[in-house]
Amino acid sequence: MLSKSDTMTARIRRISPEDNVRMAQVIRTVMPSFGAGGKGFAIHDAEVDDLYKAYTHSRAAYFVCEMDGKILGGGGDDPS
Repeated sequence: MLSKSDTMTARIRRISPEDNVRMAQVIRTVMPSFGAGGKGFAIHDAEVDDLYKAYTHSRAAYFVCEMDGKILGGGGDDPS
């Protein structure tokens, strides 16, 4: 339980190139825990290693969620 003196800072922001490694780790850890680790799932796509590049064109967006500076997850959409 947090006391009044404990603070945590959460932030949602657009992905940056420096986030690629951590986001790939998160994706490749979380997806199999939900049964999404077999052939055909995104964890095997090369795009996962460079999400920044994959989501920098027009109409695409990817966001990361941080807690106290540590990336915990993310999500995005590419309607093209």
